[in-house]
Amino acid sequence: LAYALDHPERIRSLVIFNTFLWSLQGDRAFEMPNRLFNNRFGRWLYLRGNFSARMIVRSAWGKHRPLTPAVHRQYIQALPDPTARMGTWSFMQSLLGESEWYESLWARREHIGSNPTLILWGMKDIAFKDKELARWVQLFPHVQVVRYPQAGHFVPDEAGEEAAAEVRAFLAA
Repeated sequence: LAYALDHPERIRSLVIFNTFLWSLQGDRAFEMPNRLFNNRFGRWLYLRGNFSARMIVRSAWGKHRPLTPAVHRQYIQALPDPTARMGTWSFMQSLLGESEWYESLWARREHIGSNPTLILWGMKDIAFKDKELARWVQLFPHVQVVRYPQAGHFVPDEAGEEAAAEVRAFLAA
């Protein structure tokens, strides 16, 4: 989305899954994990224990389609060592640590607000819920929303072909 804001002339439409584009400062749902994991122990969990892939993926997965051991293994194996896991650790830190940057993005939201937009939203996401979806819907006057009542954070994996069909139909239109 930062790219879309920097180059709005190159963007015809947007497809958004459970995410955000604004500061999460003051949001208790994000401040608690920040306090729990933004320390030496949290760093150890992320870098040595592969916490993001092992635990967060499991807890953020909905019930639309089961998280099979084979699929979960793909997430775990994608981050085989501490160097590969640095991105997940950095992202956790940035949720609140980069609040000014996120606010600067949100301040420019009008650059993409007129784009036709498809939002595919997992309603069982542990992080991004109805209030975040409502904020997105307010931004886009030409928005199409597909809610997946039993999907969590990983809509493309959980809804698979259903979500892909929605994206293909949207882009074809």
